[in-house]
Amino acid sequence: MNTELEVALRIRQETLEQLRQHDGREWKEAAGELHSQFHEIPSWILLFEDSDIKKCHEAFFHIVSPYFDQLPGYDFTVKYIKINDGEEIFLDFCADNEEILNAVRRPDRIGQRPIREPRADLDTFKSVDSRR
Repeated sequence: MNTELEVALRIRQETLEQLRQHDGREWKEAAGELHSQFHEIPSWILLFEDSDIKKCHEAFFHIVSPYFDQLPGYDFTVKYIKINDGEEIFLDFCADNEEILNAVRRPDRIGQRPIREPRADLDTFKSVDSRR
């Protein structure tokens, strides 16, 4: 019998592998972790300069949504990011499964909350910018 943590780790691994299959196509790079203490499965998607965030979110949704009911009490999160001239542009953030679903239902709203910040000194992505 699998523990909740083992199931969460398996789901994180499976979804991250699937997300990374889209690297270089819809988006430049996908990254993710498991935050078991917060019961969340976060993903960060580095978009190309010309990525269509709506199409990217739809692809993300199709990967993670089959897992929504497999781990009650856990939520996926996703942050869409572009990096330009040493600046990170956070295009949108979905904080739980419901927000991820709502962004599919109302695609006109996704990407409408950009926040610009100096590039953090983190190694979330191997890439240093959003250029193709």
